[in-house]
Amino acid sequence: MDEENVHQVPRGLTLEQAQFLELQRGQEELSARLDLEKVVFLGFVISQQGVEVDEEKVKAIREWPTPTTAFEVRSFHGLASFYRRFVKNFSTILAPLIECTKKGTEFKWGESTQRSFESIKDELCAAPILALPDFSKTFEIDCDASGVGIGAVLMQDKRLIAYFSEKLSGASLNYSTYDKEFYALIRALETWEHYLLPKEFVIHTDHESLKYLKGQNKLNRRHAKWVEYLEIFPYVIKYKQENINVVADALSRRYALISIMNAKLLGFELIKSQYVEDPYFSPIRLACDKGAVDGYYLHDGYLYKLGKLCIPSGSVRELLV
Repeated sequence: MDEENVHQVPRGLTLEQAQFLELQRGQEELSARLDLEKVVFLGFVISQQGVEVDEEKVKAIREWPTPTTAFEVRSFHGLASFYRRFVKNFSTILAPLIECTKKGTEFKWGESTQRSFESIKDELCAAPILALPDFSKTFEIDCDASGVGIGAVLMQDKRLIAYFSEKLSGASLNYSTYDKEFYALIRALETWEHYLLPKEFVIHTDHESLKYLKGQNKLNRRHAKWVEYLEIFPYVIKYKQENINVVADALSRRYALISIMNAKLLGFELIKSQYVEDPYFSPIRLACDKGAVDGYYLHDGYLYKLGKLCIPSGSVRELLV
């Protein structure tokens, strides 16, 4: 029934018919919007390619005048922070600006704050298109830490999903480099928990000591808390290799090979756990806990005989042998 005939409908149905026509208009408008290549939604531009910043908001950031008071810095920070997920190490870049807004300190604008101000503008103007997450694919995270901040990136198939960053303060500023990177990992997991919990994902790290953390007999309170949280996730660690020192000694070359394979074969760590399930290697592995036995010995949790790596039964053996 068209809109002109609404007055002919019995009185009891008039309101319902008007509501129906209103809903129909809304459906037509929605269909028209769905035909658009891009949609602006809550300050973001969404398309088949992914999510990007709204040019109107970025224009306001680009044209923002140099702040002259702490209040103006906070206003700029509030607007810029809306798009922090698009900028790698956002908090680290913005750290000099935050310092000049602290209570009880005199507002000072110098070279470092101006550089920070300009850098964050440039980064937002060149912000990448972030891919939309695909839950049928594997997520990957890569963490980093600096003297004043931590950061992480969430990826799928080498496409960016989001950046995370946080300025360190208080006790965390005094963490060791290893603890800062471990803390960056924990904060990244907390931020993207809703993406990462359902399915196995990959953690990229250049700290091999992370793989030994669970095997330590004694953990300090901080590490124990982090490890407990880490263990709720179905993760696989992949080590980033930079310069591997391959020495002339044949045994050292084998250890270097293990490091390379750790970086390239997901699940290579399974070898260690499969020793106990292998009927041949299980008793040998147990005996080697106390020392070398008949040419067998342990190194970094792997079982060797006369310099040769022992591969237990399983999918990894089928892949390698």
